[in-house]
Amino acid sequence: MTCWINTSILHELLKRGDLMNTRKEIQKGPPPDPAEKLKRISKLQHKIEELQRELDRLQKE
Repeated sequence: MTCWINTSILHELLKRGDLMNTRKEIQKGPPPDPAEKLKRISKLQHKIEELQRELDRLQKE
């Protein structure tokens, strides 16, 4: 998915520091549950494997 953002708006957010503050607030959230973390890692590993297979297939063509 592609997300377009007006560069002048992005520049303003960066200048004011809002973007970094938002990121810090997100990072301050409750620590992730280890089981949930493992589940997300597993999903990402499957996605990586899937993308690797797709890449291999495209390189063979």
